[in-house]
Amino acid sequence: MKYSDRLVEKMIRLIEEDTYTITEICEALKISRHTYYEWRNTKPDFRRKIDEAIDRRDDALVVIARKSLKQKLEGCVLTEERCVYELARSNSEVQILKTRTVRKKQCPPDLRAIKYVLDRNDKRREADNSPSRRPMIINVPDQHTADMLRAMDEPDYWDKRQKMIDEKYAPGGIWSDKERVDETAFKKDE
Repeated sequence: MKYSDRLVEKMIRLIEEDTYTITEICEALKISRHTYYEWRNTKPDFRRKIDEAIDRRDDALVVIARKSLKQKLEGCVLTEERCVYELARSNSEVQILKTRTVRKKQCPPDLRAIKYVLDRNDKRREADNSPSRRPMIINVPDQHTADMLRAMDEPDYWDKRQKMIDEKYAPGGIWSDKERVDETAFKKDE
């Protein structure tokens, strides 16, 4: 079959209406899957329209899923109506309503749906609160600086560094409390 705007519109309508597979759509429109994928790869406008239709369908499915989830969370009231008819005495072809019974049944909220929503909300909050590390690009002038930066990125680098500082500045260490206050202590070490 030849590519046409009318065929594309039919395809878009089928995609948006229901969750048809590509194979089902191609069979309904009497084109091969190979033709579909060839058009998708060679015609950017076709690809864009199909992708937009798929996005609209997915958005509609999400709305339906959210409504269903909301109904499961809130519970619902089912109304059941039962009518009993009998034949009329004067005319046996006519039926007359004898009794009408209306029952309302309360459906409780679905505990699995509630647990799902609460767990999902907790995961979302954890993700929002956790700091995200973006990669940083640093241009360094020489190999020594690059090695120092790599060493600083190691998990235990800062613990080792803090331990070294504590040992160096602790009482009885390399510098005593007197020397720490005295500026000449800094000059001795150099």
